[in-house]
Amino acid sequence: MESNLTLPLAVDEIEPPKAPRAKAKAAPERVKIILEESEHIPPTGLFVGDNGVGYILVAGEEIDVPVGVVEILSNAVTAVAVVDPQTLQIIGHRPRQMYPFRRV
Repeated sequence: MESNLTLPLAVDEIEPPKAPRAKAKAAPERVKIILEESEHIPPTGLFVGDNGVGYILVAGEEIDVPVGVVEILSNAVTAVAVVDPQTLQIIGHRPRQMYPFRRV
């Protein structure tokens, strides 16, 4: 007579559960820029943080930064007064980039 019972596997026959593989993160796209001189940038450089990583951007020096840093610099705008040349009175304001830069 045959038995329907199965014997437990030996310890060396049991396969450990497979851990899920972490997806490899692609390196963020990078851009070379040069920050232009500005009265808003301290002599020690401008600190910009993106996704938990900090960058010190020194005016006039070429630096390789992620696209997120370029986006932060592009969105940093300030208002500049528009002056009437005849009366020398302020007639309005216009937006201007606070930290001008150029792509290399």
